Amino acid sequence: MTLPSWRLATKAKSDQKLLESFTCTEPPPKSSFNRRPVPHPAPWERTVQTWFRVKAQKECPEGGAFDARLWIAEADGYVAAAYAHTRVDSKYKAWVEEKLLFDGPVRVLQALAVDLRWRGRGLSSAAMDHALQDIAVREHKQSTLLLSKIHEGNIPSQRMAAREGFVYEVGLPDEDPQLGYWWQIVEVED
Repeated sequence: MTLPSWRLATKAKSDQKLLESFTCTEPPPKSSFNRRPVPHPAPWERTVQTWFRVKAQKECPEGGAFDARLWIAEADGYVAAAYAHTRVDSKYKAWVEEKLLFDGPVRVLQALAVDLRWRGRGLSSAAMDHALQDIAVREHKQSTLLLSKIHEGNIPSQRMAAREGFVYEVGLPDEDPQLGYWWQIVEVED
């Protein structure tokens, strides 16, 4: 099976429509017999889906101060997978320098998600590989520290992060205590 190819998302309406229909989680469950809402079994998936649908294009301007990048893999007229990464602000940079003793470029993987129809086909690993290659190019082949925030309940993403060489870290500054921080140094091979 051939995986879809990657391209940078644009500000075009066509990409906006693709992202607005991106589906990386199941629909919310129907309300229970007493009509009370039933919580979504994977709320982090809904958060990521909403981010791609509503905020991704706005928060990833081409050529912005933080060099944000939004990539999509399109298949049969829909987004099969998407990811975004950006340079970090001074809060994260200072924390990385102090706690991890790393003084090079620092980026954060804002989100990475795969359409439900593509799960289990290796597309999330392919997305991570593509992201790591793009980061190496964007940072001019310098060793770069990559941070990723993963919800404490998102066991599949934690497993993928560990498999890809990320290390779990405690104590990064953030507002959401349910997010765990994972990092790795993207080494550039000649």
